[in-house]
Amino acid sequence: MVNDRAECTVDDDCPSGPYVCVDQVCKREGFDAGDIGNDSGDQDTGVPEDTFDDASDDEGPPSVESVTPAAGATDVATDTTIEIVFSEPMDPFTINFYSIVLRDTNNREVDITVTYDADAQTATVTPQINLQPAASYRLRVESLARDMAGNGLDPDFEATFYTAYDEPAEHTTLAETFAPVIYQGIADSQDSGPNGDIPTLLDFDDNLSAADNGANSRRSGTTTEAHVYYHVTESAQYYFLHYILYYPSRLDVDDQSRAEHDFAGAVFVVDKSDNSLLLVEGVSLLDSGEVTSAYKPDGSPVSLPGGNIGNMTLASFGADKLEDGTHYPMYVPGGVHETCNWHKSGSNSRCLHNPGQFRGTDGGGVVMRHGDTAQSYDEATENQDSGHLEMTYKLVPLASTVWAYRGSYGSGGLFEIPFIYEPTGTDRPIGFNPQDAHVLPRRLQSGATENFGRTPFFWLPSPGEDNHGQWLMDPVYILPNRYNFGESVTTEYCYNFFFDIDNRSSSIEGCGGN
Repeated sequence: MVNDRAECTVDDDCPSGPYVCVDQVCKREGFDAGDIGNDSGDQDTGVPEDTFDDASDDEGPPSVESVTPAAGATDVATDTTIEIVFSEPMDPFTINFYSIVLRDTNNREVDITVTYDADAQTATVTPQINLQPAASYRLRVESLARDMAGNGLDPDFEATFYTAYDEPAEHTTLAETFAPVIYQGIADSQDSGPNGDIPTLLDFDDNLSAADNGANSRRSGTTTEAHVYYHVTESAQYYFLHYILYYPSRLDVDDQSRAEHDFAGAVFVVDKSDNSLLLVEGVSLLDSGEVTSAYKPDGSPVSLPGGNIGNMTLASFGADKLEDGTHYPMYVPGGVHETCNWHKSGSNSRCLHNPGQFRGTDGGGVVMRHGDTAQSYDEATENQDSGHLEMTYKLVPLASTVWAYRGSYGSGGLFEIPFIYEPTGTDRPIGFNPQDAHVLPRRLQSGATENFGRTPFFWLPSPGEDNHGQWLMDPVYILPNRYNFGESVTTEYCYNFFFDIDNRSSSIEGCGGN
């Protein structure tokens, strides 16, 4: 039975047959609001007659026994249907899109068709269009769903699942080709060992609650495995490769004060014409806001209009410092995590270290390279030539993880503060369509006094502008506004997953057509 309507004002709002409007709900004619389990006619309702006869023996409200996809399921197909099994026979007319609601990551209701199989006591929910990839969907079954005695569902039922995402193969290859060599400093910290300085997953502790990440990373016996998030966006001229490093805690090495969470990141700009690296802009978090440190290989045409001014700096390094010609030497100090260059030296307060040496009283650190296995610090081995410990980290698509979980709010979730992505003063994309702005997480959940969990979705607003997050979401627009690339830059995308843009097979110059 396909159900399209449950609520009503007058009898004409109900479908033909033995249904009338009672208490603004369509019910079988001749029955009290609390007793709609007795049949009053010979019409076929799709429910066996013995189901009605048993209604007087009803012992309580119905519940949901199971749902497929299950609560917490990941990699769910975007063309999925949802099956809901009830604990007892249900009034088929109350199983509809009023009693069953599906909402997307932005809490918008998804158009669905609902059918009910009385023999199996199962409702099937079919979205009318395919779901978005790498997104969360929340199913809710409410008390408008009633059994044959008129009892509403109790308790209401909720389940969240996450849809699958297939990273374009060429973007995975690019991310691996340019994956940085990370020279990771390890702060001398007795209570957490190296865990606070190993970039890892937001859910390294196998739960989607961020408020316990700091404490869990410091538990005896906890070892965090090295992971780095990545995302690739493609314009007609450039690839923009974002690498995001998450740390469970942040330690001030001077006063030993600790904050929960820390992020650092970088965007690599690669010329599509010859796959050469043009620019690396590193981002590090301050108490309020973010700061950048930009580097370019010798020979890159990128420059800073007006030169280095204030927090905007751009330095060069020898192209021979790129390991195997493509792997950038990223230095991250222990404790407070900044994305610097391994060969950087200088007198400023940021990224200060002697070239090629770990900073810190113990001089400790570990060199991490991309590999197929995410290793822990305990698995690091010493390189006999350099004397450094070495280990491997694993790349993880940002889209299938952090982006997919972006609707996880509340005390038991990942994030605590959302914002609407609507950059002011520009006619740029804001979501999957012009009227559909993304709701994005601003900061991770935390129970600590200090929280450095500002997400990349909220980084680097331009001075005087409300354009948080364009650094990650819209790099082809924001980066040419800050740097001179030595040529005219088109702001059209070949591929931007965040805005559902895929022109890779189009005739647009620089995209798939040529």
